Amino acid sequence: VRPKGQPPMNFLSGTWKTSLFGFLKHGLFHPAFVLPLVFPLLGLSQVMTRMKTKWIGLPDNYRQNDVTKIAVIMTAAWIGVNCLTFYLTRIVVLCSLDAQLAIFAVFNTVSILYYLTNVTRLRRKVRMRFSISEKSCTGFEDSCVTIPFSILVIMQLLRQTADYDTHSGSLFTSSGLPVGVHLDLPPSIDDTASSSMSEF
Repeated sequence: VRPKGQPPMNFLSGTWKTSLFGFLKHGLFHPAFVLPLVFPLLGLSQVMTRMKTKWIGLPDNYRQNDVTKIAVIMTAAWIGVNCLTFYLTRIVVLCSLDAQLAIFAVFNTVSILYYLTNVTRLRRKVRMRFSISEKSCTGFEDSCVTIPFSILVIMQLLRQTADYDTHSGSLFTSSGLPVGVHLDLPPSIDDTASSSMSEF
């Protein structure tokens, strides 16, 4: 329920609010631009929190699920493992250069696959939630757009799932919105179906 006094958010259905390349709509220093650019997983986690999605990108039965802590841990782990692979191992001489490269390649391959899979799933979920049809690469549009433009996709999803013309963005909250702001997303397909069933 929207808190008393909070104006309703303006959401368009059936179309993207901004284009993929409209990332500067709210300015160069807006959180929806800065966060995905510097820490993509944290930007992704804000969209996942808004869409009530688990950290693996699957529905969480519409319970509020804060994935930000997991994203912070994964970001720190990614930075840590990459630093350890090329710096600490050289100092301590724990393994050969070939082993370092193998660790680096395996870890980053898994990280990239996880990241791209979740962005693709989340784009499809947002697109379905807002009744946005595919325009090209039918059946594979989410993958076709995400693979080359994943950071821009996250920026677009942040703009799509919030009304930044009404509320400012935030770098330091799990939803990317000011504390206390209620998110009025369009009803999901499951919510609509449940509502229809309750009328009988």
